[in-house]
Amino acid sequence: MKRFKKIAIWGGLLLYLSVVLGFVVSKFQRAQCNAIEINIIDSAENHFIDKNQILNMVYKSSKYVLGYPMDSINTAKLEEKLKRHPFVKHAEIYKNMNGVLQIELQQRQPIIRIINRNNLSYYIDDEGVIMPVSEQYTSLQIVASGFIKDNFDFSRKNTYQVYSTDKKCLNQTICDLYELIKFINSDSFLSALIGQIYVNQKNEFEIIPRVGSFNIIFGTLDDMNEKFENFKVFYKQGLKKTGWNRYYEINLKYKNQIVCKKRTS
Repeated sequence: MKRFKKIAIWGGLLLYLSVVLGFVVSKFQRAQCNAIEINIIDSAENHFIDKNQILNMVYKSSKYVLGYPMDSINTAKLEEKLKRHPFVKHAEIYKNMNGVLQIELQQRQPIIRIINRNNLSYYIDDEGVIMPVSEQYTSLQIVASGFIKDNFDFSRKNTYQVYSTDKKCLNQTICDLYELIKFINSDSFLSALIGQIYVNQKNEFEIIPRVGSFNIIFGTLDDMNEKFENFKVFYKQGLKKTGWNRYYEINLKYKNQIVCKKRTS
């Protein structure tokens, strides 16, 4: 008898919950969208895109938003629209019971700015996405310039990838710059010291520090870690004692040695 009583209680509870849930769902489906709330997570760090631009993208994608039933709003379609924007890294859209469409968005984080041999400028972000520059905002990153050959056409395609899905390199110079900047940014000493990177005609890298009037001839990425470690030792044991202006060139190209050229006057 007790067993049947328990079954009846649980059955009644499930029926009650089903009725309540059905009522809530029905109310939600009838509710109209009365507001759009936008949260740009990293708005304090980057300003590539603002709330007005996001609203314009939403209205261009679908005019049936404000004042229309919540269940008629295709959030998946809107998300895909936002994600296709070159400056958007991640976007999620939620509907709440109060008739508010909530948009949460994160911008791409550039780690280097490239100026190629044709004076075309673009960024590479922390995920290896090649993205155009913005007309309204400039991200202050290390700049790489010189004889950089590429054929990116941002009028045809919003973004490119440094590496394809099968890890194939799109452009060797760009891939090398991406690996180089990741290494520099992972080291607080190097990221504070280095201001620019120059790609010479031999497709080798020259590094220009933020302080001092000398160039660092780095060469290729071969033995990259060893080259930077040698430079750190040289900086701590040599440059700090002799001063920044004693040399006009510091060459790290050669294995296990640093070749410096002194100023004559």
